Amino acid sequence: MGVVAGDVDEGNENQLWEAQTMPAGFWRFKNVQFGLYLGIEKGRVATDGLAIRGVKHPFNWAAKRTDEAGPSPAVFKLFVPFTKQVLYLNDGNSWTNGVKIQSWQELESDEAGQKWIIDSNATFEVPFEAGKIYMLVNCNTGTVVHLEDTNKTAGYSFNGGRNQRWEASQEEGTGYWVFKNPWSGLYMGIAGDTSDAGNNTRIVGVPQPFAWDVVRDRTQSANSGAYRLNLDLRLPNPGYSIHLWDREDVLWHLWKFELLDTAFEAPVKAGEIYMIVNCHNGSVAQLEDTKKIAGYSFNDGRNQKWEASQEEGTGYWFFKNPWSGLYMGIAGDPSATKNNTRIVGVPQPFAWDIVPDRSQGTNGKSYRIFLPHTAFNADLWGADPGYRIHLYDRLDVLWQLWRFERLDSGAELCAHDSKARVTEPGPQE
Repeated sequence: MGVVAGDVDEGNENQLWEAQTMPAGFWRFKNVQFGLYLGIEKGRVATDGLAIRGVKHPFNWAAKRTDEAGPSPAVFKLFVPFTKQVLYLNDGNSWTNGVKIQSWQELESDEAGQKWIIDSNATFEVPFEAGKIYMLVNCNTGTVVHLEDTNKTAGYSFNGGRNQRWEASQEEGTGYWVFKNPWSGLYMGIAGDTSDAGNNTRIVGVPQPFAWDVVRDRTQSANSGAYRLNLDLRLPNPGYSIHLWDREDVLWHLWKFELLDTAFEAPVKAGEIYMIVNCHNGSVAQLEDTKKIAGYSFNDGRNQKWEASQEEGTGYWFFKNPWSGLYMGIAGDPSATKNNTRIVGVPQPFAWDIVPDRSQGTNGKSYRIFLPHTAFNADLWGADPGYRIHLYDRLDVLWQLWRFERLDSGAELCAHDSKARVTEPGPQE
């Protein structure tokens, strides 16, 4: 049977009490989460300093309304029946969580620690629905929970990638919630024994369902739009770790849940030929003789045509230029990618994450081409012929958005040879 303490209202079920009225006019308060009653253990005498607990047996309180006009709902003192002992929170004029609630003799009428509002406006609606997909956004940094290749979670700018999407489901009988990344099949959780968890314990992807208690929070003027999961994300730096930390009244402990569109149909089909068109300037991705890829006006040349194929099991896509046999990719180690890394033709299949984007009023008909598990996407800022196509951090700009327009395949693939070759590289090297 647990001690009852005073905490900031978080909307948690262990802070909610079902009020029950008795024929003799007494009140009982039953905890919503644990089913225990607010009271004193059997056999104990109500004296100054006796801790109030959650007890298994029903316990009566005599509610006496104060004389003050008071707000609505009314203000009460709660007496142990037939005594002068009342429910008392002595905060010592310095509020912290975990303040002891105890029995104490009635003090003068202006003692705030002995006054209580019985508030029936205690409904709590969770910010999501089971089976739907969400991104989890930190209220301090604006970054989202991102599952890395290492199975660790970290904060990154939202890029619409599959590893930033979490499906909510509810654990039966507890009210707790489980968050699964549908792409990997992993759940947001911690590794090892939960009894060993402490400050700085990393949040990772785990193979089995892992339950979280999602709690409403108003402490940072969040107006009930923020929630706690005991997750800490202090800095906006890409890749900053998400970990457990003791509760503090800080914004980086608060999270929002934003619903994502789950109805995503890829803009390409395996085996079909496409031109890849930039939404800002209308240029298309062209493979130069130097094996670099740059933007040019469409001329129906064979080095402007890309065959789509899908990587098995991931949902990522390959784009192969049938004329050269080269794939759209990057040279070198992908983990060393940085802003302005050139996109080039490479001999081996190279995977891209194609993500719909509505940020520029394109109604979901434009797409970003991401390096998987990163915020780097294909960028074509300049409209001049030969301007380089490169990777860059996600920005809300049109020159990072692309369309895929299907072309006729077969014999026409090799048409217009005189237009297909560009002997001089583009101006940006």
